[in-house]
Amino acid sequence: MHALRHPEVRRLILAAASWAMLLAFSPGAAAQTERLDTHEIQRVLDRADYTFYNKLMYTSGQEWIGKTVTFRGTIAVRPVIIPDKRDYIQVSGQNSNNDPVNIVGYLDTPLRSESGYEQRGPTVSRGQNVIVFGILGKPRDFVDESGYVRFLPTMDLLMIYTAEDRDYRMPLWVSRSLRR
Repeated sequence: MHALRHPEVRRLILAAASWAMLLAFSPGAAAQTERLDTHEIQRVLDRADYTFYNKLMYTSGQEWIGKTVTFRGTIAVRPVIIPDKRDYIQVSGQNSNNDPVNIVGYLDTPLRSESGYEQRGPTVSRGQNVIVFGILGKPRDFVDESGYVRFLPTMDLLMIYTAEDRDYRMPLWVSRSLRR
């Protein structure tokens, strides 16, 4: 009990408690504690094509299906409506050459959203600027809320980063296939 009265011991305990709280409540805490396959993530980053845009899928689709691509965009606020039960997001943006990209990305695990205080770590929300990585699939017909049919490429999403994370240090979301 006498040790707790010593000012240096109290400072050390206070510093340790502060550090623990900082780690527990920092935005990246959940992503840092989650076990990711960093080798596979680096392979995705290395093989991703930054030049894909929708017109390439429409003119030479067979060459693009199954390729890993990336682009920067915004998660659509009013996404297209898909006829099956799979979780998805729609992302509209540009490739590295500023060509338009608009895809429907399928998720194999739910996105962490801003729905409550109990969730810690990075969240993903509609309207957010992101960088996505994924494997292209066949284009499909989708209907938007106004009844317009859109023929859009699909993608099995692998990773989502904030648009500001240009070094790809802290993913917002990672596919189950890239987790240990």
